[in-house]
Amino acid sequence: MANSVITLDNVSFRYPDAGRDALSGVSLSIEAGLFIAVLGRMEGVEEKTPCETKFSDVSANQYYAPHIRWASEQHIVAGLSETTYGP
Repeated sequence: MANSVITLDNVSFRYPDAGRDALSGVSLSIEAGLFIAVLGRMEGVEEKTPCETKFSDVSANQYYAPHIRWASEQHIVAGLSETTYGP
């Protein structure tokens, strides 16, 4: 199965306490597993592996497994189905 990709258009990046954007109008693509890992790290989710999830296509040893589990429990992600995430 190919990894799911999220495309973000017209994104701006700003350093904390900066008066203006460091970058603006950026478009980027990111794999769904990495995107959720970024959100999880921003929220301080513990990165302990192995970490089981309800999704059969998320290996317990993947770096993003704890973040996907957290995001699922917080109802941030639902996956492609009840048992498939599509990282």
